[in-house]
Amino acid sequence: MKMSEIQGQDEYIKTLKQIKEVEDKAQKEIEETKLKVENEIAILDQDLKNAIATSNEKGKKLVEDSIDNARKEAQNEADSIINEAKEKAKSYKFKSDQKLIKELIQILFSKI
Repeated sequence: MKMSEIQGQDEYIKTLKQIKEVEDKAQKEIEETKLKVENEIAILDQDLKNAIATSNEKGKKLVEDSIDNARKEAQNEADSIINEAKEKAKSYKFKSDQKLIKELIQILFSKI
């Protein structure tokens, strides 16, 4: 073998080694980037799960509060109607009418 052939082979081997080093470096960068992206995805996934859970709890609380408020409003309205009826009942006076009393007694005893 001639010296020029040996130098050519050495240059070829050196070039192959450089290519391999560049490929290894690129592969390492790809793996690091992949890990970084996977970690970011995991963090985003957990953040999304937390946001969903928080929204769910807030929604439940809102429904419970709405139901409680509606119940209180209904109770207040019922109390108001009852109080109004009591006041009206106080204002009506029952006059002792013998004929009316007799009719009421007959109606009551006719059911027995």
